[in-house]
Order: sequence, then structure tokens, then C-alpha cells
Amino acid sequence: MQLYRNWSRLRHSGRVIAGVGNFDGMHPGHLAVLEQVRRQADQHRLLAAAVLFEPHADEYLRPHTAPPRLMRLRDKLHGLHRAAMDLVLCLRFGPSLATLTAQDFVQQVLVEGLRVRGLVIGRDFRFGSGRQGDIALLRALGTQADFSVHCIADICHQGQRISSTAIRTALTRGQLQQACRLLGRPYSLCGRVVRGAGRGRQLGFATANLSFGGRRSPLRGVYITGTRLAGNYHPSVSYLGCRPVFGGTVPVLETHLLHHQEDLYGQRIEVEFLQQLRAETHFGDVAALQQQMQMDIDAARQYHHRTAHG
Repeated sequence: MQLYRNWSRLRHSGRVIAGVGNFDGMHPGHLAVLEQVRRQADQHRLLAAAVLFEPHADEYLRPHTAPPRLMRLRDKLHGLHRAAMDLVLCLRFGPSLATLTAQDFVQQVLVEGLRVRGLVIGRDFRFGSGRQGDIALLRALGTQADFSVHCIADICHQGQRISSTAIRTALTRGQLQQACRLLGRPYSLCGRVVRGAGRGRQLGFATANLSFGGRRSPLRGVYITGTRLAGNYHPSVSYLGCRPVFGGTVPVLETHLLHHQEDLYGQRIEVEFLQQLRAETHFGDVAALQQQMQMDIDAARQYHHRTAHG
């Protein structure tokens, strides 16, 4: 899979079928778009492409009110690779793209840059400065520029439309099972373990830490989790928050593997969120925090023992 960050520097031979969107979460709606892209590309012997934006438009235009992400760019790219995309155009959303009209976006990015033969989109797709472009305009421009537009029907679960917004809302409310049903899998976060302050180990509960680089998460609190490490699955319990008792301000994910005490620094892990134990709590002192951490670990042990033995 080839990755490009600038539409004016594309170096590919032949025309493409492209899916366009943010692909945040890689939920079944996104997968339906990508499957259709791959199907049409194979049918016409063209390249399969995905177009996405980094950062998300809301993160650039409204940074203080932008919704939290479901996944990092790296994880989106892994998902696009698994969906068998031949190339990915990851557009930098900044001043030049934010002021590009809908017509110019189609002509410069899709027609001249990507050499698109067909587009696959969801029904809520908007594009161009001020989100002025919609499906009707896209089809009209496609007729002029000789490309087709295929709009994917909504994918629903029990009558609810599956979307990144619906999944984000379920996670924010602590409804992990609902988020799992919408995603088709447990919600998870991936990353490489970074060196922490060592406070967990000092308290008797060693943790593997993942940093969010200052980005927000839809989750906050303590969760029963499962952690994938080097192909193996480990029962775990995780905290996601800013560690207020230690004066923290930046969110971090701290995961304690129940039966694995080795240092995981530098290793890549995936943490699946199974059940929320409690919301983030402000403790008066470290002793109170330590006591609660032991209670959280005991609850996680009971959960994993119960689920493992039916």
C-alpha cells in the first residue's frame, strides 16, 4: 500500500476507484465503503484508493470543541491496509485545504491529482470550504469529469445507524457493550508502551503506559480490559485519565496485566475495553488511591475468572 500526503505529488499509474471519509473507528459502515471500492476496482481493473484527512477538519477549525478520536492515524492506516487498499491519500487539513471550494476540491484533488474513475461515499459526506459540497453536487461534477459516484446505504444495528458519532456517544456514556455491537468488536486502543514515572510500580501495581500525545479520548475512568501482547491475550485492568492525585493534566492510559509483571517498555500492545468499573475519582491521598486500585484489580480478577469459566 502506497501512502501519499500531497495530492500534487501523486505518482501512480492508471485511474482509481476511491473511498473518501475520515474512517475514524473503522466501523462496519466504513468497511462497506472500502469493500465496494475494492470490488469496483477489481471489476474495472483499476487501483483501489482511500482518501482521508489529518487532522480531522473539526480538530483544525474548532480545536477546543472537536470530538475525541476513536483511533489514531496509524491504526486507521493499518485498517486500510487490511482492507486491501492499493494507495492512501492522507490530506493535511490546513489553510490551503480549508479554503478550497467544493469545485476546486473535485478538480484539483480528485480529478487531476488522484485521477479518479469512481467514488464511493457515505450519505453524510460533505466537502469543500464550509462543507458546501454534497452528493448532488458531486454527481453533477462527476458527470462533467467522467467519474461515477456510488453512495453506500446506511449500515444499521437494531434500527440504529452505525456511525463514529454513535460509537463515540456510547463510549462517553460508559456503554461499552453498545459500542461493541456498533463496532462489531470490542473498542480498543493500540500503541507502543512509553516510559512512565514508575508510580504504579511504587504503589505495587506495575502498569504499561500509552500516551495520547495530548489528544482527547472518549473514555475516562477505570475499566476491565484485555491486552494483546505479541500475539497473546492477557487479562488486565486499565485506567484512562489525567492522574489528578499527582497533579496530571494530560490523559494517559495505564494498564495493569493481572498475570504478567515484566517491563513492557517499547513493546506494542492493544488494549480492549470490556466493562467500566468506575468513573475517574479524585482521591484525598495516595493511600486511598492505593486501596481503591486493589479493589479494582480484585473486581477485574473476578470478571475474568467468571468469563473464562462460563
